[in-house]
Amino acid sequence: MAKGIWRRVGNTAVPVGEVSFANLHAFKDGQEFIAETRGARNPKQLALWWVLCRLVADNDNEYDTPEKASEGLKRALHHVDTFLDRDGKLHITTKSINFESMTQEDFNNLFKAAVNQIAEWLGNSPADVMDRFNDMVADKRGYQEMRRY
Repeated sequence: MAKGIWRRVGNTAVPVGEVSFANLHAFKDGQEFIAETRGARNPKQLALWWVLCRLVADNDNEYDTPEKASEGLKRALHHVDTFLDRDGKLHITTKSINFESMTQEDFNNLFKAAVNQIAEWLGNSPADVMDRFNDMVADKRGYQEMRRY
């Protein structure tokens, strides 16, 4: 199923971005189609998650890459799926934080909990973590990290 981002303008849904336009134009003019809709999460939020993970990677020996930091945060915050296999062995996998997987409210809660967890890991206050985070977002390095994801 083709997915895209749309913006409501009055009683019309307008595609946002090249992918959404391409998905729309895949249908013949006048052709009916079924669309599943839900409120989109702010795309910038996902990029900010990765800036937060970069902050951890720059200040932690165990999670020395943003990817490791993301996995570690999701595990620490119990953002995981678990199951027992036939032999009774427990398997734990981290859940996705992509747009289809979480509402904006759930993401905001996870982000806030992540800031608190990072503060605990690094021995700082959440306010100190947010100050450093905001510095990273404001400078070029943070901006480049946001564009990377």
